[in-house]
Amino acid sequence: MKLFSHKFLIIFFKGFTMGISDLIPGVSGGTIAFITGIYYELINTINLITLSKFRVLLKFKFSDFWKSINGNFIFSLTFGILSGILFFSSIISFLLTNYSVQVWSFFFGIVISGIFILFSQVKKKKNYYYILILLGIFTAFSLNLIEPSNNKISLIYLFFTSIIAIIAMILPGISGALIFILFGVYEYIIELLNKSIKILLSMQIDLIVSIYSRILVIILGMIIGLKIFSKILKWLFLNFKNQTIFFLIGIMIGSLPKIWPWKNLNNFESIFTYKSEYYINIFSGILFMILGFFILIIFDYYTKKEKKVENN
Repeated sequence: MKLFSHKFLIIFFKGFTMGISDLIPGVSGGTIAFITGIYYELINTINLITLSKFRVLLKFKFSDFWKSINGNFIFSLTFGILSGILFFSSIISFLLTNYSVQVWSFFFGIVISGIFILFSQVKKKKNYYYILILLGIFTAFSLNLIEPSNNKISLIYLFFTSIIAIIAMILPGISGALIFILFGVYEYIIELLNKSIKILLSMQIDLIVSIYSRILVIILGMIIGLKIFSKILKWLFLNFKNQTIFFLIGIMIGSLPKIWPWKNLNNFESIFTYKSEYYINIFSGILFMILGFFILIIFDYYTKKEKKVENN
């Protein structure tokens, strides 16, 4: 595959879609990779990137190095993912600021839908699988208890959460955004990404260092997380796919209180008094929840239909 060829653009577009999906709780970049047929190439390519391959660079054999790590594929995909994240982060930031109830309702509907979709993927359900759901719920609640010290998000905390989030990003069925929400850094990271381009254009060195040092830590955490866990995840999905899915279902169920759209209402009883803003939030929230639910159901339906056509 040549850079900027037709195939490059296809891989770029798939990466772009993955980048957008990784910002939406309940929609995994790994799911998009799985659906678009590049999941196993992605996992295999990640496993190809080792320190021994970088030694080739010391001998100035760049072409050999690039081929050995499937460079054209990983470059076009990464470029697409980053483009999707930067493009969509500004939109998400605006929506969270101005329409938070509707956005969280939409996310809530997507996660509920994702739970049903994952559950339906396992045809033969064994009794002990439900214990794994409980274990997943307990894990999600435990992650909820982890908070930054003094409510200040440090570089170490960002590094740690990024390592965990990238695992979810490459797993079909659960999103990294959901993990960031559980750790309480989702909106912070969205705002960080949204500011990154504006700060760079402002040429204010102190702000550039402050913003980009945090983005660099997030990227570093993700790279390390990928290298540590990619082989483990591949092994789990090959050998314990159903058990892994049920554990992920538990995590998704356990995350629901964190993305409950009306958790910020000061007085829930005031909903039952005549205040139009509360009624608007309740009814619009329910509508967006239903919308999120059915969008993922429809997406899953057409994905399965397309796979059947390909198999035939």
